[in-house]
Amino acid sequence: MSERYEPSPAPESETAALRGIVAATLYYNEATGYRVIRLEPDGGGRPISATGVFGELHEGEHVVLRGRWNQHARYGREFRATGCEVRLPESRAGLERYLGSGLIPGVGPGIAQRIAEHFGKNLRAVLDREAERLGEVKGVGARKARAIAEFWRRRDGARELLLLLGEHGMGLGLGLRIHKTYGDEALAVVRRDPYRLIYDVSGVGFQTADRIAQRLGMAPDSPERLRAGLIHQMERAGDEGHCFLPHAELLAGAAELLRIESTALDRELQSLVTQGLLALCAEGVQHPQLQGFEEQAAHEVLRRALAPPVLPLDHGCLARVLPRGVALAQDQIAALETLLSRGFSVLTGGPGVGKTTLVQVLVAYFEAMGFAVVLAAPTGRAAQRLEEATGRPASTLHRLLKYQPGRDPPFQHGYENPLPGRVFIVDEFSMVDLPLFHALLAALPANSQLIAVGDKDQLPSVGPGRVLGDILESGRVAAAVLEQVHRQAAGSLLVRNSHRLLRRLPPLEEHNADLSDFYFIEPREDFMAVMDKLLTERLPLRFGKEAAANVQVLSPMKKGPLGTEALNEHLQQLLNPGNPPLRAGGGRYRSGDRVIQLANNYELDLYNGDIGRVAGEDGMGLLVDFNGKMVSYMPEAISSIALAYACTVHKAQGSEYQVVIMPLHRGHRHMLSLPLLYTALTRARKLCLWVGQRDFLRAVLENPMEPLRHTRLKVLLQALRPAG
Repeated sequence: MSERYEPSPAPESETAALRGIVAATLYYNEATGYRVIRLEPDGGGRPISATGVFGELHEGEHVVLRGRWNQHARYGREFRATGCEVRLPESRAGLERYLGSGLIPGVGPGIAQRIAEHFGKNLRAVLDREAERLGEVKGVGARKARAIAEFWRRRDGARELLLLLGEHGMGLGLGLRIHKTYGDEALAVVRRDPYRLIYDVSGVGFQTADRIAQRLGMAPDSPERLRAGLIHQMERAGDEGHCFLPHAELLAGAAELLRIESTALDRELQSLVTQGLLALCAEGVQHPQLQGFEEQAAHEVLRRALAPPVLPLDHGCLARVLPRGVALAQDQIAALETLLSRGFSVLTGGPGVGKTTLVQVLVAYFEAMGFAVVLAAPTGRAAQRLEEATGRPASTLHRLLKYQPGRDPPFQHGYENPLPGRVFIVDEFSMVDLPLFHALLAALPANSQLIAVGDKDQLPSVGPGRVLGDILESGRVAAAVLEQVHRQAAGSLLVRNSHRLLRRLPPLEEHNADLSDFYFIEPREDFMAVMDKLLTERLPLRFGKEAAANVQVLSPMKKGPLGTEALNEHLQQLLNPGNPPLRAGGGRYRSGDRVIQLANNYELDLYNGDIGRVAGEDGMGLLVDFNGKMVSYMPEAISSIALAYACTVHKAQGSEYQVVIMPLHRGHRHMLSLPLLYTALTRARKLCLWVGQRDFLRAVLENPMEPLRHTRLKVLLQALRPAG
């Protein structure tokens, strides 16, 4: 048997160099750039695990790592890299893996293998000088051949840039995106101001740009870095739902991010304001666009709130159009009078108070009087539920406004092209963020009527703003607040406990009820063991052998022992152990896995929170079934989905599930606000199971976290005076 060369590991205290080809990425933290990769060492031998902050790497790339060997307590011997130089592969095997790694749309491992087999040892020469010959390969075709040739030419044109980035551990994919954006000026831009990449190049955030800048020797207190840090802090605030930041809070957060004194930031903040990149308001600092959205929305809300309705309430007509079997209570009739008193009104209330019934009545009433009603909601699942409740078509707001990706303005309908229709009802209004609300107001016809329906006690929108809460608390808009739980819902513990939570009272339990819809379980063993028994033993007895398909596990957070990441890893193994990992999913997904869409994709009509099932591979990507709509995720788009056996409560907004299981763990303490607990409970339709300690829940209810959002819509509405 011939001997195989295997690098001799240096002792832990000595630095070493390791050369090889990236075989796979086992773990990647997008925020920090930290990766765990499997490396096939030059010269052969067993694959090696290597860890470090590598930035962007792809299968097939040749790397030179510098660092130390380490003995990990769980994973064994691994290489901890402190430096990484990226080079293009030279060997046929490396080139094959590289071409099939997903960098080229439509080219997967199968096509890459056929190309490598066809050209053999001449593959590199063909790519360099005769790329048009790729069309000779069966199944490649002229279009794919041109795509591969263009990819290789761009890489060649960006040689100096790629070499520079490679020396600092940045991968080829990032270099090609930069070169595509700036062309021949790319290298000069990166050297002069790497922070420009944040605003110009897709997928580059502050951390990546800052890593490049520091490795190029840019001073930590350079004006470019300080300004980029301030803008990043404002963008992060928007991601957390804020529409502005108090001046001191912005400076303190940016100073912590940049690791400098906050006093050094005042001058650069003023420079950003002068350039129009940030704006000042009485309360602090805003993004200029959000400032405009809030101020314009306040004026339009007040105008509509004072305008007469399209159609006031006619009690005689109402009696004739009531759906069979529906008898309205006095509070519901009073709510209808309020809703039909102005051009803009709000219907709000918790579960079991009759909001859905009133929406059904409103639709029937307007139609009887000759007005078609336009129905919409923020998400696809919420729109589907609205359609089921009314028997009328309903759409997402983005579809209604005709979103046009990459264009300015982003919607076809707006001030210059208003929506057709006179009456608009928007459900799940607590999920509507400020930019979407502004777009809706801009698209509504001047003499139309808007009725917003939502639960004011749920979590606010994921995006910036607190639109429903600010409107209600301003006191400037006609609001019908339903509070009486009607008889058909009064027996439900789900309904009763949701209202108890808002009064900071612990949930009720019926210990002798075999078919209760709420249980609080105090585990005698760890949560994972309790959940396993629920999913494999107790719930199938009640709901049948397919019970797990109707269960959604919710958690307040992504990280930690009971965060969604750990829960999904465990549940995948519990509920879908038989199918092998799929290469197209980077080994993270298996056929049959439940997955969630993490961001809106309006071109595909997919929305943040949509749930699908992995159907397999289609030769180029991961195939996911969203209720009959098959979507292929190329490797570069895999990050837009995640396992969804467990998801965060925020992701569950606007959705309902037959059964909800939620852990209440002390590690979640800083996330457990009343709106979060309430939203989690009200996601369940038939059964909700909370697993935790009752004394911990009581402590949370006595002193819940109250997350604060910095918004101005309420203040602006209260300060405005009617025109004339």
